[in-house]
Amino acid sequence: LPLAKSWLNYPRLLMEGHEESYTQASYDQAQRAYIIQGEENGPRKIALQLGFPEEFEEEILIPVNIVNPAFIVPNWGRSDLTIKVNGRELKQGKEYRKGYEEGEMGEDLVLWLNYSANRKVSIEIIPM
Repeated sequence: LPLAKSWLNYPRLLMEGHEESYTQASYDQAQRAYIIQGEENGPRKIALQLGFPEEFEEEILIPVNIVNPAFIVPNWGRSDLTIKVNGRELKQGKEYRKGYEEGEMGEDLVLWLNYSANRKVSIEIIPM
């Protein structure tokens, strides 16, 4: 049940310079994954949070339900990477999995995290 709830009532993707709009959503319900758009192609450091902005949290307590989030980074290529959650490095295979998918403009990075939380979380994707 928590996994199904996380797909229907997903936390927002919070990134500097990113504002969710109707024309460019950050979560694709069909793929059950966050789409991390960027102005750059290729590997780059990505710092994001899943949760809700502080101004919402001050007014009312919004429950956050994060269960095994997935991310797609268009045009990443096949660069290796490191994943950190709240500053702690995750181990590939056990704590996260990665793959590549042929996209419109190149290879997209597909990430799946074996991670659950009920509060805002910080995630870093760091190319090596």
